[in-house]
Amino acid sequence: MADLLFADDKAASRFTLHRGDDLVSVLDYRDDGRTVALTRAFTIPTFRGHGYAAVITERAVDAIEAAGDRQILPVCWYVGSKGEVMTDDRDLPEGVINADPPGGWESGAVADGETAEQNENAKGSPRLNDAAPSDPIEGDAASQGIDPDMSTED
Repeated sequence: MADLLFADDKAASRFTLHRGDDLVSVLDYRDDGRTVALTRAFTIPTFRGHGYAAVITERAVDAIEAAGDRQILPVCWYVGSKGEVMTDDRDLPEGVINADPPGGWESGAVADGETAEQNENAKGSPRLNDAAPSDPIEGDAASQGIDPDMSTED
């Protein structure tokens, strides 16, 4: 993976990872001047399965730690599952609660397997979720872009 280019696109608040001319992975963040919240790791689907999310996460953590003036808050489940971001001997920023589930985060492979199973089960279904058609949050009206909070019907 020596031909990978890691960069911090500060204007977009994201780290990027390129392989040659191809953008392969991004890691979005929010920086409040004291803490960098790593909010979303994403690998372009055609480039998945090569470890790019792990590479960009590791390089981003290394860059933030090298600067030495920010704490790291792993908001994204993937970043939190990497273990190298937060360890037991680090203090969380003031007001932040450790939300790690008992037993830790499931692996990306488990989550991907569950998503694949849900997608397979949904094939042929006219609905994108399992909510009742009359459900005001995820029902038919909401799936058609109608905001239930703006409804004038009683």
